[in-house]
This record gives sequence, structure tokens and C-alpha cells, in this order.
Amino acid sequence: MQETEERMRTGSTVVVDLETTGFCVGEAGREDAQILEIAALRMEELRVTEHFHTYVACSDLPEEITALTGIDAQTLAGAPSVREALMQFAAFAEGAVLAAYHMPFDGKFLDYYARQSGVTLPSARVDIRALPGAGGHLRAALEALCAPFTLPASATCSQCAEAAAWLLVQQLRTGENH
Repeated sequence: MQETEERMRTGSTVVVDLETTGFCVGEAGREDAQILEIAALRMEELRVTEHFHTYVACSDLPEEITALTGIDAQTLAGAPSVREALMQFAAFAEGAVLAAYHMPFDGKFLDYYARQSGVTLPSARVDIRALPGAGGHLRAALEALCAPFTLPASATCSQCAEAAAWLLVQQLRTGENH
């Protein structure tokens, strides 16, 4: 883990957040949920240098997911296929460590659909929640991020990615994880 943390401090990191239609993917006997949205920030030496965002075409959008996320059929009109979206994301994330606030969840969806699509994503991964001192602080990070802009705490996918990136930077800069 220390080697990966050092790589994030001195190199490229991509913090990603997904919106999906559910929780299950790639599990035998269960219908696969779909990726609806991918939001990410690329950081070089812990400084945000680029943003990535795309909605993803979805064949079946449950009403409860629209109510929860605000993503509806009109929002997804013209969105790229999951393969096209992942190809774009793979190019954005190339050579970076992938980080997410809940990497087991986001990584499961990214890997499942990347395999189906023939897309290769970075293998170096970090679950931000696993960094000492990080657990449970995404809400505080999100509120801190949103406060100056009077953004609602019911955050978008992009705002969650930004909050997770902020939390990651704070943990790595303060050395609380050593």
C-alpha cells in the first residue's frame, strides 16, 4: 500500500465515482445492474488536472433510480454505449492509479463491463475508505466541498468524485495513513 500511496503522491491518480441502476453485477442468477454515469478527476502529484464525465446509455432505467439520482431517459438520450464510455474512460485513466471511495463496488462494475467490452483499465486500485482516518468522512468532505458554492448535500456523481478526491488528497498530504 505504501508504494501505491507514494505513486499517487508523485504520479497520476484518477478518482472515479459511478451511478448505477442497482447493486448487483456479474452474479449468477441475478440480473446485472447497468452503469448510468461515470465521473472522474485526474490528478498529477495530488493536483486536479482534468475532469471526465459521461452518461451511459441504459436499456432499462428503473423509476426509483431516477427518483434517487435525477437521471432520466432524457438525460441519457444520445449517451454513448457502455463500451464507448469505458473506452473513453480507459484513455482518460491510462497509466494512473484508480481510486474510489468504495472501490469494491465501483471496481466490480468497471471490471465487469470492461471485460465484456474488451477494454483494459488500470489495475492499480485504492479504496479511499481503507486509508486510516478516511472511513465515514465522505459526507464531511462533500459538505466542505459544497459549502462555498451553496451546493446541496444531495450530491451528483461528479461532486462525489470531487469530494472523494479531496478526501484522498487530505489523507495523503497529512500522512494520517502512515
